[in-house]
Amino acid sequence: MTDTATPTHQSPNVHGWERAACLGGGALLIGKGLRRGGLLGLLELAVGGIGLARGITGQCPAKRYLAETRAELDEIRRELDVAGKRLAELGEARKA
Repeated sequence: MTDTATPTHQSPNVHGWERAACLGGGALLIGKGLRRGGLLGLLELAVGGIGLARGITGQCPAKRYLAETRAELDEIRRELDVAGKRLAELGEARKA
């Protein structure tokens, strides 16, 4: 069993323009948040910090989770297709 509290070194899943946009957007939001102040400014700081961290590390846990979930759904779809074909073959064999 793996410990989810232990950080793992995973390969980056944010590349190229997406990473550059995170860096630029994060820095912009941090600057806006500092100038604005108050609760909205704090919110801009937080979102900007998340974007900046995403751009610096090249990793996005949300994107990784969605990609893993998509891969699992694709695998389930393939297994269902195989099961459906097998069921059709069994139905045809039973008729014969």
